[in-house]
Amino acid sequence: RREVVLTAQGSGSATVTVMASSGEGEDMITAAPAIIQFDPPDPPDPPDPPGPQPALVSDADEYVIPPDGDVVARLTAMNFPEDATIAFNWIEVAAEGPEVTIAELAEGAVLTLTASGSGSATVAVRATDGATTVVDTIQFIQPSLMLSSDAEDNQVLIPHHGSATVTVTAEGSLPTGAMVAFTWTPEDAVTVTASEDSDTLTLTSSSAATVTVAASAADGKITADPITIQFTEPRPRLESDADEYVIPLEGSVVATITAIDFPAGDEITFAVVQIDADGSIDIGQSPEGAILTLTARGSGSATVMVTASSGEGENMITASDTIRFDHARLVSDSDADKYVIPPDSSVVATVTAVGFPKGTTIEFFWIKVDAEGPEVTITGMVEGAVLTLTASGSGEVNVMVKGTGGGITREITIHFGQPLSPDPPGLSVDREVSDEIVSLPRGGIPATVRVTAENFPADAEITFSVESVGNATVEHSQDGAVLTLEVTGPGAAIVTVTATDGTTTEEKIIQFDEQVAVELSSFVGEVIEKSVVLNWATASQTNNAGFRVLRSTDRETYEVVSELIAGAGTTDQLMDYTFEDANLPAVELVYYVLEQIDIDGTVHRSDPIEVLLGARFLLPTEFASSVYPNPFNPSTTISYDLPVNADVSIVIYDAIGQEIRQLVSEYRTAGRYSVRWDSKDHLGRSVGSGVYIAKITAGQHTALQKMLLLK
Repeated sequence: RREVVLTAQGSGSATVTVMASSGEGEDMITAAPAIIQFDPPDPPDPPDPPGPQPALVSDADEYVIPPDGDVVARLTAMNFPEDATIAFNWIEVAAEGPEVTIAELAEGAVLTLTASGSGSATVAVRATDGATTVVDTIQFIQPSLMLSSDAEDNQVLIPHHGSATVTVTAEGSLPTGAMVAFTWTPEDAVTVTASEDSDTLTLTSSSAATVTVAASAADGKITADPITIQFTEPRPRLESDADEYVIPLEGSVVATITAIDFPAGDEITFAVVQIDADGSIDIGQSPEGAILTLTARGSGSATVMVTASSGEGENMITASDTIRFDHARLVSDSDADKYVIPPDSSVVATVTAVGFPKGTTIEFFWIKVDAEGPEVTITGMVEGAVLTLTASGSGEVNVMVKGTGGGITREITIHFGQPLSPDPPGLSVDREVSDEIVSLPRGGIPATVRVTAENFPADAEITFSVESVGNATVEHSQDGAVLTLEVTGPGAAIVTVTATDGTTTEEKIIQFDEQVAVELSSFVGEVIEKSVVLNWATASQTNNAGFRVLRSTDRETYEVVSELIAGAGTTDQLMDYTFEDANLPAVELVYYVLEQIDIDGTVHRSDPIEVLLGARFLLPTEFASSVYPNPFNPSTTISYDLPVNADVSIVIYDAIGQEIRQLVSEYRTAGRYSVRWDSKDHLGRSVGSGVYIAKITAGQHTALQKMLLLK
């Protein structure tokens, strides 16, 4: 037995044949060959794919906060170990507008955030089990609504004998379940048909109309700016390539008139009438489709009315245009036919006869008309088709010139007058001031005004003097004909500036008043349903932190009825503000003032305004309650009247008597009240359709109101 050892190295594969033999020649003994295969090892099995990774998942990325309500965001920590304890925390990373109130509730791997308020906020939420941390970001935003149409610039052209349709689309961010309601108002006596389909409105009209479209959602608490749709009917008309055509001395002129906006496919008929002819003129006509070509020749002029028509009977459409063929005219070398006579000199006016027949001798005639003041001397000279008039003197006169040749007479009136008187000396300021009143900035910042002496002789030496009355500080400096005033508060001043060159003296009075923190341009209130809505506008604000609304029933004692309403700091822009006072006292007349608060804490009050509430706001004489709307979706208002002070409780129950939510539990004084139920339970979850009971308890009084929620 013999053995051989083979050792293989490398990264490839090979087939090896091994043979064995002994002896030689006839005595040789051989064995069957052995075949050996060398191969690299099999690659290892791939690793198992990783399992689902931990993540924080929200049921939406963006949540719309409904007016007077809240919105619920749910975030779920997923793919953590089953026995992991999840800890949540969140933080506002961005905010805009008034504060957003956010309440949280963590249950196992679910975090519920309930947001309310009239601002917007971006919230970063983190979930961790101590080993792994995941983050998600969500946004709470305010609802928005806007309208657009598929018509360019909201203009819709109605075809002849037909109708036109436009689609208005409402877009924006709305609370869940909020439906868009459209309203539209035709402003003309036309028939407008409309169809509503979710967030679109289709308007169809067969005649000219101006339609204003508005949209709202959430019971009118979310509104879009209205848009105006203009339906216009086609206006068939004629357009010429010029309004006036001059016939050359020899030859002809061509006018092209086109019929526009006539019904497609209609045959158009043209009619031409000369309504004012002078001299000899021949006008040829050549209609072709919607185009009429007129060729005029001759030595006269004419005004031509062209009329185009199509259709018959009630469907006939017509349009007219007037063009002028002119041959001869008089032209002056002044665009306005006016000439100024310089002092102690003369002015030359040239009048040319244009377009008169070739070879015609032009005879000019001129006459003075409408003379005023001292006599103006005029001499004339004719050379061919040109009349030259030379005028001198210190008066005013119109001259009528007539040119006659070849049986054609044309006329022109030119004016000779005096130079305009120079502006008298005076003083001007370099800024717009109302009734010469300048507002002094607050904080010791000076107001700078430059007073310029104008229209004094060029070589005059101007001397300024300044007098001031008031407690503001007034400083001034002069540079030639310019005086610079720098006035600094606090206080006010009346400054009198006098300028003289020794011959002429001019005076300017400028009043400087200390700038108010807020310049109110309006402050009004009106009763809307059961509330008083106050609106005010500011023309400017300086260091304004905000406003508070105060109310009084006797104009002596005021109570604060609003939170701080943020101001705009310092701005010259017109700003508008609104506040609704819904908890009104039981009186017929109330008074309101605005309390304006500076950034440094200084408080200013406006003059009071009064709002007449009327008898319906007096104290009720008996207990009563009501629910409106009913049925409802998604919210309804529960109203109740208290004739006396009492502890009030309002609880919502379902049809089998289970408590859903307590809306009110507090002591109330006598008066009229209301509370809104948004069809949610005490956890902020929306309830289903069905019958619900509102139990209103006020002292010894109890009332049950049945409500039907339809979704």
